[in-house]
Amino acid sequence: MIVNLWHGIALKKMGYDSMLDIKRFNLREKNPYLRNDYLISSSDVTKRDMQSCMDLYPRKVLALGQPRTDILFEKGKDKIYCQSIKSDASKNYNTIFLYAPTFRDSGGSEHIYRRIVDSFVSCASDNSLLILRLHPEDKSIGEALIDGARNVMLSSTLDPIQDLLIADVLISDYSSIIFDFMILERPIYLFTPDYSSYMSDRSGFYFDYDDIMKGTIMYKNAVDSQLWCSPVSEKRHIYPAVNSLHNKKSSASVYNYFH
Repeated sequence: MIVNLWHGIALKKMGYDSMLDIKRFNLREKNPYLRNDYLISSSDVTKRDMQSCMDLYPRKVLALGQPRTDILFEKGKDKIYCQSIKSDASKNYNTIFLYAPTFRDSGGSEHIYRRIVDSFVSCASDNSLLILRLHPEDKSIGEALIDGARNVMLSSTLDPIQDLLIADVLISDYSSIIFDFMILERPIYLFTPDYSSYMSDRSGFYFDYDDIMKGTIMYKNAVDSQLWCSPVSEKRHIYPAVNSLHNKKSSASVYNYFH
């Protein structure tokens, strides 16, 4: 039996809901998702989207939550883990920014990524660190971006949850990693200079972007120094979307269902 735990909450349309994916993966010829006996969705809200994008029967999609996010809900453990990573890997920087953009099938990524890096190098303080977590296909771009850049490094972790725990601030755009970081109730900035073209390429989003991202700070044209220089508030940011998109104690839910 194959149980696919999946890796995030879909924001952009994908699979059978995206003409880009249909053509890229030849989905009209064969449904690769049928190899799964079951697919796990994060909640009842996201179940319908996962069922649609993978063209699966409702009984094959189980709204049990995603086990990988359990540690993000465990406030005590996340602090201990975060302190451990910071002391070992980050040289005690005061503020750690994580830049984790989505993969852009149509290209143009390097120009967007460079605007973030250049802005950080120009405006951020010496005790700040910028970590780039890029798609594996953008690895060569990332190496060029950090060459000679002050306090900028590529993520070296396989598990994105480790990057989320160490980050004080997340910078992203249309990636599902946003929904995971919302659990931690820390500041989120969105840099979306290609919003219109990206939404068109992906056949739209599953959510109303502006509505679901309430509480974040958006930059649609250019990044200014405020992103890097504003103090990270001690008051946690609250994102109401989390309550309906994630189930807690997902590991136990999945285990109990199949045993």
